[in-house]
Amino acid sequence: MVLAAWEVDLLGNNGAGSLSQPGPLVLADSLRPHIAATLVPQSLDYWVIVADHLLRRILAFRTGPGGTDTIPVVSATGVLESTLGHSDNMVLNAQGTMIATRSLDTDRIYLFSFDPIDGTASLFAEFVDEFGAGGLEFSPNGQFLYSIRVPAFDQVEYVQWDLSSNDPQTIYDSANVVHVEQVPGGMLVPWPRLGPDGCIHVPVAFEHHYTSILMPDLAGPACQVVSAYIDLPGSWMDGRTTNQCKRYHDSELDLSVADRGPVPVELDLWPNPTSGLLNLPAEPAWVRAQVYDLRGRSVLDRTGRQATLDVAALAPGAYTLMLRDPLGRAVARGTFVRE
Repeated sequence: MVLAAWEVDLLGNNGAGSLSQPGPLVLADSLRPHIAATLVPQSLDYWVIVADHLLRRILAFRTGPGGTDTIPVVSATGVLESTLGHSDNMVLNAQGTMIATRSLDTDRIYLFSFDPIDGTASLFAEFVDEFGAGGLEFSPNGQFLYSIRVPAFDQVEYVQWDLSSNDPQTIYDSANVVHVEQVPGGMLVPWPRLGPDGCIHVPVAFEHHYTSILMPDLAGPACQVVSAYIDLPGSWMDGRTTNQCKRYHDSELDLSVADRGPVPVELDLWPNPTSGLLNLPAEPAWVRAQVYDLRGRSVLDRTGRQATLDVAALAPGAYTLMLRDPLGRAVARGTFVRE
């Protein structure tokens, strides 16, 4: 794998943003697929960080206007372990001071403190995440780490770890399953990513929507995990196409002002159970109604405000209704039973 540079123009393409043509090759090395970057304090340079599970070390390459150092800062030698030689995921917190990486085949999570002054990493916690197979992501304030588990063939768990302590056992004991979701059997395991809105978004494989953690800085259920929060009609995701909502840069997330979007209102739908029509509310303002089955699949989709929704064609069972605004964001949700 090689490392090249692109220039991002946030004002280009009529404000939608644009990328320059690929810049010159700045580094060619045995890079692993997952890298992160953070600013060097009081500098225009960045650290590009790589978790090298093959040679069991953390690499930090310094790059900036003057070029890239081809000899990296090497630290945490001998710590990482993977018989396959690579990590399943590596992330850096928004403050640029902590690294989390998971070994693909051993289910171990490694937590490192990172010094942005000299580019060195130091292990402070290591533990097994049972059924861990998916991605990792930090909350915006860096207090929590989120992990995706796969306890069953068609199920994923969203786990929140409290990092307020540096004690490995305390962190391990803090594991809190904040959400369980039914997914298509055999799906690719999703990788969560913190977006510029301060939410963590998780693509659902083989579908066209994201499950979102709306308040990731809050502990437990207060973090507000909402299935199918963002809908991208006509798209198809393999569970790992998370760059659509990735921060422009790991070190450039504005933690003070963030438009998190609406928190969906919980609806008390009626009649419930129903064999035909379901009454829809006038508020909050919505333009689209979608119904999902227990596996997260969209089974009914209607555009335009209406007073009722006909669900007679659905098979008997439990469903979730999502009402969306013109931007595709869920503004209200509720559950009902088709009898």
